[in-house]
Amino acid sequence: MNRLTQFKKLKKAIKNGKYFFVAGHQNCDGDSLGCTLAVTSLLKRLGKKVYAYSKDRPGEDLLFLPNLDIVHFGEMPKNQKIDTMFLLECSDKKRGGDFDELFKSSKQILNVDHHITGEKYGTVNYIEPNASSTAEIIVQLFEFLKVKPTPKEATCLYTGLVTDTARFLHSNTSAEALRCSAYMLECGADIHTINEVLYNTKSYKEVKLLGRALEKLVLHHGKKTAVLMSVQLPINSVVAGMPGPPVLNCSVPKLRR
Repeated sequence: MNRLTQFKKLKKAIKNGKYFFVAGHQNCDGDSLGCTLAVTSLLKRLGKKVYAYSKDRPGEDLLFLPNLDIVHFGEMPKNQKIDTMFLLECSDKKRGGDFDELFKSSKQILNVDHHITGEKYGTVNYIEPNASSTAEIIVQLFEFLKVKPTPKEATCLYTGLVTDTARFLHSNTSAEALRCSAYMLECGADIHTINEVLYNTKSYKEVKLLGRALEKLVLHHGKKTAVLMSVQLPINSVVAGMPGPPVLNCSVPKLRR
């Protein structure tokens, strides 16, 4: 795939589009929802009308994302004259939801994805399996369009980068992923909130359940190997009716000798 050619096609389609439908996949995650928010904001800044959509609401861990109120959760457009679909991380036509009518009526379908299994169902298909995340591609799109992300857009895109790489621990973490992440920090991404909410905060029930699980931890081979037995815990008896705050900041350290 020629990246420059595909970005030129995306730029032309964005220029020609008037009313955009922007959506990520069902059961949205940090990359899908973060990109939906960032692309929606970008298109509005370019003077476009946008209908942002997500079939499902996010979990509590993603409620910190800015401008969530612009997304229509589970509510498809009715009378809007959508002419362009912008689908993010939707590897096939059904991944985002039931869009059959929109596929029929839309003049342009922009398909941006980073999965190797991604199908080329769009009028423009930017599928880059070497990208760490769809957020990485969208950062590059901002750069190609010569539009600097706002702090809120940067927060959304950094969330996509950090979640799809598991805090840059997965093998998909590349020099380009780190460059894009650094650029998002330069643009004002709220890394403190992202780290605090996604990685330093657990629900009360999660902490209680973790405690029960750690009771099964056993050391072997001269305390060099730790084994955690997988058992079906009576979750209801662990957490039901227990008072306490909705969330707790906690840190579980690595096991040291």
